[in-house]
Amino acid sequence: MRGRRLAVVVGALALLLAACGGDDEGNGGDGEECPDLTGGPSFTITLSDNEYDPACAQVTRMQSLTLENTGSNSHTFTIDGTSIDVEAPAGEMLNLEPPAEVLPAGTYTVYCRFHGSADGSGMSMELRVA
Repeated sequence: MRGRRLAVVVGALALLLAACGGDDEGNGGDGEECPDLTGGPSFTITLSDNEYDPACAQVTRMQSLTLENTGSNSHTFTIDGTSIDVEAPAGEMLNLEPPAEVLPAGTYTVYCRFHGSADGSGMSMELRVA
């Protein structure tokens, strides 16, 4: 009887750990939180030396975007297959119009042409657009 209880407990723990270990809608591909930034008319992405902050964001097509480059190098905000390819010089802040007409709902890899690539390596982020 004790052996059976132990097996049930171990099985339940295995199911719990499996459920917690996967990627869900609240997390980016690397397991980090994917903040929901849909609450306002705009959202901000900070570009620093070789990273975007946040590394994953949930937004809408109707929100405007502010790119703030706090790094010492120029970076881009590029999405392959779209007309979105914006260069943000070091120390600059850019205010961009909502991408409603050019960016359908979906999940996109945003990357810097200078420090990353469309495959998500290097300087990149996940953008979930509703």
